[in-house]
Amino acid sequence: TTLSSTLGVSLSTADTWSTSASLVDAPSGAGVFTTDLPIADVIGRIGFGVSLVNADAGVDVKLEYTGAFGDGYESHGGALRLIKRF
Repeated sequence: TTLSSTLGVSLSTADTWSTSASLVDAPSGAGVFTTDLPIADVIGRIGFGVSLVNADAGVDVKLEYTGAFGDGYESHGGALRLIKRF
């Protein structure tokens, strides 16, 4: 069994992320869609994982969690990996 962890911080000087899009076959009056999303100045990042190995059977199982947290922002992710060696 192996445990792992990560800890980090992301810093940004941008206040917003902006993008524009239009539809390819839309009528000429449809125009452009613009989106502005606020960006947190500071985002803390964490990650935890556990790996279980059975060398005799050639099997590894890994479970991972990642999270990011900022002012008005949070993100969660996870992964389960099964590895069979033969």
